[in-house]
Amino acid sequence: MHGSGPAKLRYECEIEHLPERLRPLVVKLGPDDKTAEYLTRAERRRLSPLGMAVRRVLGYYLSDFDVDGLLNTYPTHLASEAQWRQLLGRTDGGRLLDVGGGSGAVTAELARLFDEIHVTETARVLTWRLKRRGFVAHLGDIADVPPPGAPYDAISLLNVIDRCRRPSALLRAAIDALHPDGRLIVAIPMPYAPVAYDGPYVVEPIAPLICAGNTWEAAVTSLVEQSLEPAGLAVEALARVPYLAGGDAERYMLVYDDAVIVCRRA
Repeated sequence: MHGSGPAKLRYECEIEHLPERLRPLVVKLGPDDKTAEYLTRAERRRLSPLGMAVRRVLGYYLSDFDVDGLLNTYPTHLASEAQWRQLLGRTDGGRLLDVGGGSGAVTAELARLFDEIHVTETARVLTWRLKRRGFVAHLGDIADVPPPGAPYDAISLLNVIDRCRRPSALLRAAIDALHPDGRLIVAIPMPYAPVAYDGPYVVEPIAPLICAGNTWEAAVTSLVEQSLEPAGLAVEALARVPYLAGGDAERYMLVYDDAVIVCRRA
């Protein structure tokens, strides 16, 4: 994760450090027009010192997710519609469930590939914001209650499985909510460093995924071989994609080194 100075966006991996069977699955992406638009917009919306002070006060009572949803701060970007098409190939529309949709900014680009979109959130404020954006949004954790409308043709876990209370249970619930030939899309910062929130408090996740390795390539290999494949998933495509979160008066921008992995039920 990087936070100071202009954003340095890294899309290329050291492919020779991946297992041979995964190398042909790597999709090489790069910054595009949507990335440039986001960077310009995020620079204009950097949080002021006063905004940071307000956010700090609210943080004593609410989780970071609720605070950012309430203030509409730290806009995010992962991939454009065109980049999602490169990763997913041809899609025939169908139904998408995006788990942990946040503000909906990341969801919106992926949603263009599907006919029907549902979104879940555990934060009330973010659920309200998602509904205002026009999404069919459900409040709740699918690790506790199966998502309404299942099964889905595709389910996305975009920067959520590393910051939830029960990562392994969430992964299992997402797989169970897929059509037999459905696809699971996971985006996760590498190396894996899970964290969870209980209101304003940071807590240890329960049963995190098995994902070791101190480099992007080693962590991706571990995640695939020790968590995704044992759960009954087969990898179709993967890419290194920076996940961007807008900055403030102290930090230019946060850049997370994501792995985006597209899987199909084996």
